Amino acid sequence: KAPPPARWSPQWVWDHAKEMASHYWHGSKLLAADTRIASQLLVKMMRGRVLSRREHSLLVRVLGDLLRVIPLAFFLLVPMMEFALPFAIRLFPNLLPSTFEEKHQIEEKRIKLLKVRLEVAKVLEHTLEERAKELNRATKAKAEAGGGDAEEPYPRDLFSKFMRRMREGERLSREETLQVMSHFKHVDSPDALNRQQLTLLCNFLGMPSFGPDPVLRFQLRTKLRQLRNDDKEIMWEGVGSLTRDELLAAMRARGLPSAGLGQAQMAAALQEWLQLSQNREIPSVLLLLSNALRFARVRDYQQEAQAEREAAAASKVLDDEAAQVALSSMREEVIDSAGSGAAKGAATTTKEALASLEREAELVEEERQLKRAGVDKVPSSVRPAEAVTWSGGGSGDKAAAEKASPAAADGAATAEPALHLYDTLPFPFSARGRELFDRTRAFITEHVLPNEGRWREALAANTAAGRRWSPISFVDELKAKARAAGLWNFFLPSCAEVGQGSGLSSLDYAPLAELMGCNEWCAEVFNCAAPDTGNMELLAHFGTREQQQTWLQPLLRGEIRSCFAMTEPQSACSDATNVQTRIEREGDEYVINGRKVWTTGAGDPRCKLAIVMGRVVGGGGPSGEADAASASVRRQQSMVLVPMDTAGVDVVRMLSVFGYDDAPHGHAEVAFRNVRVPVANLLHEEGGGFAMAQARLGPGRIHHCMRSIGVAERALAALCARAKTRRAFGQLLARHGATEQAIAWSRVELEQVRLLTLKAAYMMDTLGNRAAMQEIAMIKVAAPRMALAVLDRAIQVHGGAGVCQDHVLAHAWASLRTLRLADGPDEVHCRTIARWELMKSKL
Repeated sequence: KAPPPARWSPQWVWDHAKEMASHYWHGSKLLAADTRIASQLLVKMMRGRVLSRREHSLLVRVLGDLLRVIPLAFFLLVPMMEFALPFAIRLFPNLLPSTFEEKHQIEEKRIKLLKVRLEVAKVLEHTLEERAKELNRATKAKAEAGGGDAEEPYPRDLFSKFMRRMREGERLSREETLQVMSHFKHVDSPDALNRQQLTLLCNFLGMPSFGPDPVLRFQLRTKLRQLRNDDKEIMWEGVGSLTRDELLAAMRARGLPSAGLGQAQMAAALQEWLQLSQNREIPSVLLLLSNALRFARVRDYQQEAQAEREAAAASKVLDDEAAQVALSSMREEVIDSAGSGAAKGAATTTKEALASLEREAELVEEERQLKRAGVDKVPSSVRPAEAVTWSGGGSGDKAAAEKASPAAADGAATAEPALHLYDTLPFPFSARGRELFDRTRAFITEHVLPNEGRWREALAANTAAGRRWSPISFVDELKAKARAAGLWNFFLPSCAEVGQGSGLSSLDYAPLAELMGCNEWCAEVFNCAAPDTGNMELLAHFGTREQQQTWLQPLLRGEIRSCFAMTEPQSACSDATNVQTRIEREGDEYVINGRKVWTTGAGDPRCKLAIVMGRVVGGGGPSGEADAASASVRRQQSMVLVPMDTAGVDVVRMLSVFGYDDAPHGHAEVAFRNVRVPVANLLHEEGGGFAMAQARLGPGRIHHCMRSIGVAERALAALCARAKTRRAFGQLLARHGATEQAIAWSRVELEQVRLLTLKAAYMMDTLGNRAAMQEIAMIKVAAPRMALAVLDRAIQVHGGAGVCQDHVLAHAWASLRTLRLADGPDEVHCRTIARWELMKSKL
């Protein structure tokens, strides 16, 4: 074996170089392999896959190799940063402190030069103003020396002439006084007042009058700013929308007399103030000063003047003599400044036009923002004239609506037409569905909404007469009109079994159900009220010819009502298999024993039929006792038709919902004690109760959800109307950010639920109820929660009125809260949603 080469010999250097090159080459390959393997395994983990034991150990190993390389990265990055430094300085010249300081010094020099130029400009401006005053005085003196016949210095504006006549004691006309006062609009500030005027105004407005002039000017400036903002708010809102208390507060804030004046007189006085301050642009400080001087003069009159003159003087918004005294008492420099502004004539016309244009642009922008928040725009499913209020009162509702929206009649002619609801939705509605929607909306607008107060008055009269559970008579008249107009039984599609039906799909019926959700009795007018709709569907699809002739035809004609008895007090009937009511077969009869609760409609004297769900025992069917153990758990329930006048049917009591009894139909606890009905009253077949219950609840959920959306639309309209007519903390509720958030979120959530509900209806029509089961469960959870949230916001904006009988918001909230239980609790529907989602999952 050859001896190793000597250290630092050429052979040793060559061998050592080859060894180092091989080491770094394989190290680089190892780094690349580690990076590739680590990235592949991490991507696999990010996709949700589980690593095997071997892959996990490999990942740990390669990550360890990569972590050991991190300290060495410093030796690579530092040289690279030094290499890139010249290029970075070129790209970012202020990177180094020296270059940054140079730029900073240049900026400071530029700012100093600009300040010097501004100071010079101010000095020149002041010099020119003083020179203009001197020329003005000289011109006045020359004119007076010439006996008043000399030409006026500003012939287009007679400001100087008016002021001279006023100081000479000549009485000016009201129009001339207003013209002079309008020239002081650019000095509408307490800075133009002397000490005596400041203290007089502070005493007049009930503010402290002690302290230095800057303190008095500050508090007056704040007061004037509030008055100007308040004037704009009232001009936008309208004087007619103010209550008597609000009128009194506005009159007192402006120093206007209110004692002995009626509401109409106060409104007229406030309107005159707005005419002067907003339209004629009379400065508020001059109006307040004139009123202060007038009342000081009236107090001196009280010992000499007659009572009639005092009353006449106290009833004016602006007294001409007091206004002239106020103008004459202004400081000389203020009058000169006003004269200079008036003398500019045409030169100031463009500036004033620009200022006016800017004010108009601000008002337009405010209106646009309010429209975006939903304040001025009512959903197309409800006309603005009916949606402005949702009061619980009587015949005064219409007047309240007109008061809440004083400009509704004027703006109706010029408002842009709202888009039709069907034009905004991406679903294939039929032409007949759209036609019925328009006709139904017109019918509700003409006959239902105007009679809401009448309905409550009739219910109160029946209650006072001891007939609270009697039907409201005029509703039958409206039902006759709706049936004659062909607006009848929308819920039932074309049904060959009974030869009747509207021919509408679930998708076409859904918007109609939203319209009928405007109040608690509207659906009955069109014979589409629950629980009759679900019961009629059961009779149409599963009833025999005799059952349909006896019960379905009178229901379709609206002559009788019905109820559905399923829920029991002793079992959790959200699971229909828990029903315990016994239906025993004895010969040709069924004997029914059980107790039902929440039997909606049983309190109505027109209720003639109850569909009772229970367990048939003692028969030969699949649920008989002999083979009950082998029967499917979902084949043990049946439905039986029970006339309400059958012996043993006892309406035990009427149940309340959060204190509301929902008269005149109500929700009852019904006892069935040895109730005997013929076997022919069995609906469909023994053991078919569970399947029929599911078939009944599917379309019914669409109906309930769309009616909930209708309630939410009314609540949102009431929220907007309240926000536009109530004031808090110096401005309308509609101007507060919290109210805007409430309106915005209500509209967002409402539109989301409407689209989801219509999707479920579309899937029911095209794919069947089973394919739409998950969507049906989703809307059953989402619709009541959305409507409750909108109602809660509307109640919050209404304050105490929202939770009392003056508005129906509280009653609507109580009714909608039951929907989270009525067709099954939310937990059951959430379980259905989750199970369908898990079935679709690939894991």
